[in-house]
Amino acid sequence: MLAAGQRHLATTGDNEASQAAAGLGTALENEFDARDGKIADLEEQLAEVASAKERLEEQGDKIKGLEERLAEVALAIQSEAEKKVILEGRTANKIKGLEERLAEVALAIQSEAQKKVILEERMANLLEKLLDRVQLLESEKRFRSGGGGSGGGGASSSSNNLYSTK
Repeated sequence: MLAAGQRHLATTGDNEASQAAAGLGTALENEFDARDGKIADLEEQLAEVASAKERLEEQGDKIKGLEERLAEVALAIQSEAEKKVILEGRTANKIKGLEERLAEVALAIQSEAQKKVILEERMANLLEKLLDRVQLLESEKRFRSGGGGSGGGGASSSSNNLYSTK
């Protein structure tokens, strides 16, 4: 009976072991399928990360290029601003020089006008003296030519009118 019980246990044990092995195989197969799915998901995520990294690197390159261009533009703006300051300085200097020259010319014009007034006064004085001498000479001529004043007096007054500035 002991032997029969052992045989029954062995047969029953084989069936249970067989069932347990089958269940374990199914569980392992399910576990492997689940892990294969997780691996596939992780590989897909890795591919997405690699693609995102590549896009970020491209954007980084674009940003770097834009930063370089921005630096170039900033330098160009600074250079133009410096040129503008220099040109404004030169223009201010030219304007100042022209204003100084204009003041010099105005003083020269004023001086020349004063000289002209002085020369006109001298010429008027000289002309007056000349007319006085001409009148004196005409008087002497009339006196010498006979007589003192009748005859030549009309001509001398008309010649006085020719030289007169009054």
